[in-house]
Amino acid sequence: ENNIYKMRIYVTVKCENHSRVFEIAVGAGDKTFKWLSLAASQLYAASAPNGALRRRDEYRGMTGNVEQHASNIVLSDGISPHPEALICDYLRDQDSVEINLISGMTVDNLGVPSLTNWSTLAFTSTDDYFGALYNEDYNQINNVNSKQEMDGTTKSNAQFMKIIMRAQMLNFKLFSSQVRDAWEKARVYLPKLEENDCLDIQDVLYDEWSIIVEMFSSYAPSGEMTAKEYERMCNDNNMFPDSDLVLLSSRAFNRIKKLADCNTLDIQSGTFIASLIVLSQIR
Repeated sequence: ENNIYKMRIYVTVKCENHSRVFEIAVGAGDKTFKWLSLAASQLYAASAPNGALRRRDEYRGMTGNVEQHASNIVLSDGISPHPEALICDYLRDQDSVEINLISGMTVDNLGVPSLTNWSTLAFTSTDDYFGALYNEDYNQINNVNSKQEMDGTTKSNAQFMKIIMRAQMLNFKLFSSQVRDAWEKARVYLPKLEENDCLDIQDVLYDEWSIIVEMFSSYAPSGEMTAKEYERMCNDNNMFPDSDLVLLSSRAFNRIKKLADCNTLDIQSGTFIASLIVLSQIR
């Protein structure tokens, strides 16, 4: 039988200061590098140091059996193949490849994650670019359609956040803490809300937090939203008829402004979240 149908690849998996080498059977090599990264991640998660006491070592990441996704794949010649490229297009039987795993999710103070270009292509792109080759310098790549690459990496932060959460690539403790803290502060300005309503609002915040963060960042890049920026947000999202826009948007803004004794709204203090709830009541 031809060896092409029983390829085996030697994969060096690196995570922080740890590394392991696995021999992975890839059949005819008709699977993608994204598949290879997930297979390697599962093997790495299942591995553990020998000995009962050594199992306490920080070897497998944040928790036992956690599966950390790849931040990049590098071939022996230094090339980083596109996640949807086929293994057989770049590797032969017993070739070696290095896979670097994400050991922790870096997020900004609003909870928006920052990933490598490779992991962005792997876990946010819905188009199939089989055989495409990714490298840090796009100008060095031949026969790759630049528009496809741009389409593959251009996603709204809202959808991006949801995909990352499903893939368990986001530090959920940090994410939930931000939502909880913002809501606890926002509730101070909304004392008349019923308990059942509060629970419903919290559920909405958890589901739509990424959209809220994206919307706030788009209209208030400085991190503090002014009355004019707030009015523009209401206008762009058709929250009120044109004839009532200025009156009603300023009513919501000024109500929270007065209660919080502030001139601008932001997410951390809960003022922006509280204003959105006031907006929904006005509507």
